[in-house]
Amino acid sequence: MCIIGHQKNGMSDELYTDGPDPDCCKTTSPARIKEHVKSCYEQRPNTFRNCKIHSYIFITVSNQTYCVDPDASWLPSRLEKLAAKGITCKIL
Repeated sequence: MCIIGHQKNGMSDELYTDGPDPDCCKTTSPARIKEHVKSCYEQRPNTFRNCKIHSYIFITVSNQTYCVDPDASWLPSRLEKLAAKGITCKIL
């Protein structure tokens, strides 16, 4: 199992891969993302066998990956702004 983690702007998130599955989130954070987002994914609790949580995965223009808590208060407005730019979250 490969574990990828980083901390930026006080936000920590963990991504995991296990065999052929793509990266997934094991933990989330409600912290705001201050960087520009280039892509978004929605991980549902049943998407990955080793990542049983609901999360939004944001990839920034600097290729940083953030696992966002779906209950984060700022998330709906950020998703609207992304949609206005043509960026929608793909369901994994």
